[in-house]
Amino acid sequence: MIINRILTNFITMPINSCLYLVFVNNNKSGFFASNGKLIYLVSDTENFRFECIETEYLSLKTHVQIHSVENDATFKNGYYNLIEFKGIPNSTEITSFIDLCIIHSKNINELNFRDFFYSLINLFQLPKEQSFKNAVGLYGELKFMQFVKDTYNIDISKFWHKSGSYSQYDFSNGHDNLEVKSVLSEEQIVKIKHRQIFNDHHSFLVIMNCEKYENGETIDELIKTLSSCNDAFNNFNYSINLATELRRISPTDIVEIKFNITQVSIYDSNIINPFSEIPAGIIDISYIYDLSIYESMPKSSVQNMIRQFITNNTQ
Repeated sequence: MIINRILTNFITMPINSCLYLVFVNNNKSGFFASNGKLIYLVSDTENFRFECIETEYLSLKTHVQIHSVENDATFKNGYYNLIEFKGIPNSTEITSFIDLCIIHSKNINELNFRDFFYSLINLFQLPKEQSFKNAVGLYGELKFMQFVKDTYNIDISKFWHKSGSYSQYDFSNGHDNLEVKSVLSEEQIVKIKHRQIFNDHHSFLVIMNCEKYENGETIDELIKTLSSCNDAFNNFNYSINLATELRRISPTDIVEIKFNITQVSIYDSNIINPFSEIPAGIIDISYIYDLSIYESMPKSSVQNMIRQFITNNTQ
C-alpha cells in the first residue's frame, strides 16, 4: 500500500533542517521530509505569489524557491508550493493527509493548490462535536449511494455535498436536489426545515430507515466495500467529502458500531408539500413530519428520476 510505503520511508529520514525525498507521486509532486515533518510538494506551475498560512495542523507556503534535495541529485531547482503536516506522525490524521494529497496529485488540473489547501483546513481542525447522530447520517448517505449504484448502476457520488460543508442539499446537480434523512426507526417521521425542501427548486426527500444491528456492517466496512467498486466512488469530490465527514465521527464509532438499512423510501416534494402557502410574516418553519400518509415513489419512477438527475447536470 502506497500510504504504508510513504510512512515507512518518512520515519527513516534524518531529523534536521535539510529537505529529503520520501516518495515521488509524479513529475509534478511528491512527499518530502524536513525537521521531522512530512511535506507535500508540488511544482508551482500556477505561478502563485508567495504566501504563508498556518493552522494547528497544517502550514501552507506558495512560490518557494528550492535549490536542492539532500538525497535526490536529480531534483530540479525551481519554485514549488508546499503543505507541511504538523500533527503527530503515527496518527490517523497523517494517513488522511497522505491519502488526500495522493488524490490531489492525480487530479492536479481539477483543483489548484491554494484551493486544495483551503479544502483541508476544516478537515484538520479539531471537530467541535462527534456524535452518534453524525454516524447515522453518514451511514444513510453512503448506503443511499450504494443503493443507487446497485439498483440502477449509476454513480451519484460526484453530486454529493457539491459545496462541501456549506451544501444546502446532500446531492445536487444544479437543477434538482436530493436530501437524505437517516432515521433510526421503522417510522417515516423526520424533522423538516420547510424552505429547504419546499421552494422554487425541485427536491426529492430520501428516507433511509436504519437500525443498530450486531450482524450489520460498520461505516469502515461499508467504505471499504464502496472503494472496491472499480467504476464508482473514486472521484475527487467524493474522497474529500468522505474524509471531512469521517472527522465528525468518533474513530471508535466508525469501526465498532454496526448498522443495517431496513427500508429506502423516496418522496417528490411537489406531492408531499403540507402547506399550499406560508402565512405572511413567517420567514421559515420547522416541524416533525410523518410521511407514512403518502405512498413513496415506485421503483420505476425512482429509476427515471435518478437518470434525469444525472442527465440534467448543470454544474
